Amino acid sequence: MSDLKKMIEETTDRLFADHVTPDVLKAGDEGVWQEDLWKKVEDTGLPRVLLDEDNGGANGDWQDAGVVIERCGYHGIPLPLGESIAANFLRAKSGQPIETDPTTIGIIRTDGDKQFAKRTPWARHVKSAMMALPSGGSITQINLEGLTIDHQSNMASEPRDDIELTTQSMESASSDNAMSEFNIMSIGAAVRAGQMAGALNRVLEMSVTYCNDRVQFGRPIGRFQAVQQQMAVLASEVAAASHAAQTAFEAMSQSGLDASADIAAAKIRTSEAAGKAADIAHAVHGAIGITQEHQLHYFTRRLRSWRVEFGSENYWAERLGQKVFSLGPDELWTSITENHLSIN
Repeated sequence: MSDLKKMIEETTDRLFADHVTPDVLKAGDEGVWQEDLWKKVEDTGLPRVLLDEDNGGANGDWQDAGVVIERCGYHGIPLPLGESIAANFLRAKSGQPIETDPTTIGIIRTDGDKQFAKRTPWARHVKSAMMALPSGGSITQINLEGLTIDHQSNMASEPRDDIELTTQSMESASSDNAMSEFNIMSIGAAVRAGQMAGALNRVLEMSVTYCNDRVQFGRPIGRFQAVQQQMAVLASEVAAASHAAQTAFEAMSQSGLDASADIAAAKIRTSEAAGKAADIAHAVHGAIGITQEHQLHYFTRRLRSWRVEFGSENYWAERLGQKVFSLGPDELWTSITENHLSIN
């Protein structure tokens, strides 16, 4: 681990461990915006981890950003930090001004004579977003102030809002960069894969602790073979998903958004693990795991929500499969061995 990566991990963990308390998780679940927590996050420079020093960043790469994103998932932070990291990366890549306020990413689609950006993460709490324009357009910054925003939420009670774009907002949205909707999907999938890897590790830790502490029939339930078998499945799913996410961030550090095949594999693997892990964790915890007072639900609801956002495992498996089948055997083998398979 590099010195920068180690420093980022320690800073992120210390900040979140101190300030993402059960009360903060509960308030976030109830829709309360955590302004004080965002200021603390902003003061550390974490939203700009990928940017150069001239833009207030740390000159980090995607492996460094991956640490932050994974710890977001592990602690369940109720803020758009992953989205802000992604949006600021896209701003820098397209030469647009960097935001210090929270920001997000989204996709604009046409519905009749109107244009909407549906299920946009945290839209009600941000002033602008990096969005893919409709009909194959590029990615640009959209000012959200004054727009009609219909408040919606995912299963984890995180804001996933519907935005109605105005003619004025669309006329001011012009960009000639080569990025597109697929890049929004890719970077969003990478963020969700990293968050799921973190949440999966948290769920595993909580389940191990419960199995050791909960006594039934005179011994901890973790000593029963049936429970041990389920815990072994859970641990293997978490390990595989974590490795897939780390591999994707490593590939992105080398190739940026061209590492789409690695991103697809990570989103597929973490999404598959999310459902299995949530099922096993709740089975092991029993009735206590579904109570409002227990923290398990904060992470399993996030896992089930993030699993389908920015493409489910089925979406990415289809994209990856189509690319593989379009290649001849020689080209496929070369793409795999030389690690330059892309599904753009």
